[in-house]
Amino acid sequence: MSPGKGFALGFVAGLTVAGGAFLLLRDNMATERDAARMSDFDAHIRQLDQTVSRLADRVAMERTGVPVAATPAQSVATNADESGRPATNQASEIAEADALVDLGLQTGHWTRRQHDELEAAIADLDVREQGRIKARVAAAINAGEVQMDMRR
Repeated sequence: MSPGKGFALGFVAGLTVAGGAFLLLRDNMATERDAARMSDFDAHIRQLDQTVSRLADRVAMERTGVPVAATPAQSVATNADESGRPATNQASEIAEADALVDLGLQTGHWTRRQHDELEAAIADLDVREQGRIKARVAAAINAGEVQMDMRR
């Protein structure tokens, strides 16, 4: 074999090994990234599961009038929000925000003014309650029960 052929063969073999190593490292990075995403998804799923459980308990309580036994974690979450304020302070704010949403659902229209009033009413609520209240409006709009008019 001539030295030129040996050099070319060695060069091609080196490129092949380097390409394989690159593909292997890329696959490992993708696997690590996928594992991190799966961990994030798992955390989100657990959070959604807890939220659905709380909402189901709330619906059951509203239907039957009998409080559902709360787990210690739930009782702590319902007694104080993230800022440490008692939930009783938020109860009136939640009721006010729900009343604003109910009014919009009854009229069948959602205006810029109503949006601004709702944003002001829920500004001090915890993120979960804000999401729940906004989800009611979004669901009604998506179902065609409420027409948006953001000009006013």
